[in-house]
Amino acid sequence: MPNFIEAIRVKGFRSLADVKIDNMPRAAVLIGSNGSGKSNLVRFFEMMSWMIRARRLNGFVQRYGGASDQLFGGSKISLQMEAQLAIRTESGRNDYRFTLEYAQPDRFQFVDEAFRFTRDDSGAASSWQELGYGHVEAKIVEIRRSDEFVHLNQRTAGVLVQLLRRCSAYQFHDTSFNSPFMTECDPMDSNYLLSNGGNLA
Repeated sequence: MPNFIEAIRVKGFRSLADVKIDNMPRAAVLIGSNGSGKSNLVRFFEMMSWMIRARRLNGFVQRYGGASDQLFGGSKISLQMEAQLAIRTESGRNDYRFTLEYAQPDRFQFVDEAFRFTRDDSGAASSWQELGYGHVEAKIVEIRRSDEFVHLNQRTAGVLVQLLRRCSAYQFHDTSFNSPFMTECDPMDSNYLLSNGGNLA
């Protein structure tokens, strides 16, 4: 059975006041009017990529207008954003959650970060393994190579990081005649899909 995202909840991120999707299908189509939040759900996965794959959450924040611009209604309305993802594997469910809080100067810091793994045959959800607060980059990435976290389930953390690093965001919204999506590309450039769709053909 291939791994897949089973459930997601995002609260306080850009136009997403509180979005929860359970029992996600293997393939899903988002339908909605302009401004309903489709692009911001894609943007959330882009932020996850910066957080976990590149460990550059601050770089993402700076690129897209500061931390206040990433919060629902801005920092005057929302001081935090929260997220939780569940990834299904052959042996069970891997959960990862985090809460980011607005801090000066216009940046984020973690006030919560935790993970857990629950076997399908366990009968009850496992306890969360907490990673503390006050840090500015995701700590889950550090667990396998740091003596500070030997008391935690390093195997589960490693599996989650590996799964989350495979998540990529693709949004082909530029279909003008000179967009990367419409122009020529190298026919040998086929190992990985470019985020702008430039090698989709």
